[in-house]
Amino acid sequence: MRNTLALSAGALGALGDGAGNVLTGSESKFGSVGYRIYSPDGGLLAAQGFPPEGGGLSIPLASGFAGIASLAFGDNPTLLRVLADGGVTVLPNSGIAVADPRGGLVLFGDGVLTAYDDELNPRWAASLTLPSQQQVHGLTVEVTGNVLVLLGMNARVFDLGGLWVDAAGHPGMAFLIAPGVVIDEDSFSLAPDVRGGLFLRHRACRGSAPCSSEWQGRYPALSTTLEAAPGWLSSRPLAALVPLEGKTAYAVAGLPVPDCAFEVVTADGVSCGFADFSAALATSPIVPANLMANAGSGSPCRAVLNIGRDGTVLSLRSRDTGLPCTSDSECPVSYDWFPGYFR
Repeated sequence: MRNTLALSAGALGALGDGAGNVLTGSESKFGSVGYRIYSPDGGLLAAQGFPPEGGGLSIPLASGFAGIASLAFGDNPTLLRVLADGGVTVLPNSGIAVADPRGGLVLFGDGVLTAYDDELNPRWAASLTLPSQQQVHGLTVEVTGNVLVLLGMNARVFDLGGLWVDAAGHPGMAFLIAPGVVIDEDSFSLAPDVRGGLFLRHRACRGSAPCSSEWQGRYPALSTTLEAAPGWLSSRPLAALVPLEGKTAYAVAGLPVPDCAFEVVTADGVSCGFADFSAALATSPIVPANLMANAGSGSPCRAVLNIGRDGTVLSLRSRDTGLPCTSDSECPVSYDWFPGYFR
């Protein structure tokens, strides 16, 4: 089954929670953010508005969504949980929040790293003592719940460090990941290994030369030693890895996978085939605020795809992804989703 929602608005990417509900977002020309939550079959469940720059729901829960956002103009952003029916729970915590593959999230703020379950009940909290002049640049949770915190400095050139916190909240010692990182030229990201641990990718942009990406290796869970990246991943420097339910395989996007498709790849890099949505997404239903079922083929597919927590495939098409604008202020947006596709 495919559901399509077409409307005119500035679009934010869609999210899918563990129950198959879909969160869509639109941003007005004044910067305010409006969210809507739909059931798997397309019924509208709830709507919630946030003030300018107040939107930040980015983490799917078992039911509902979470993120750092503000409810009223002038309020400081804080941790929010938005239920599928639109109810909101506000927690007095703020900072950097990322999803936990086991469910829930991990948040760093005011020197404390806190893990929450899907109901936003704390699992544990750990005070982090950082090396002198270093600050948290990011964090990623691997599939067994261990957290790798990235450390850097507010400087043009700095050494990128790491610090593991185990799944029970016990911090380890800081270690060096990459020396001589240059702001605006070097960026590092982490991706999950479904067997445990994290893959490290480096993106370099030097002068007028095209940017390049490389998988530099793999950190086993809680290890400070970088292993070589597997060959199947090294040959895909632009790959985006989404662990599938059961955590035995990935849905892989990015070259050489075609647009509007995922390749299903096992933990050992064996391809199980492609899930290609290009034909279904080639149509352009532009009927404002109308939900419909639609499928077909036509123009080449240009869409931003995502996978919800329950395996629902989500698509966003807008002016930037192939739909023409009727005016400067009225640009059609098409959200499409395929409920439970990878379940």
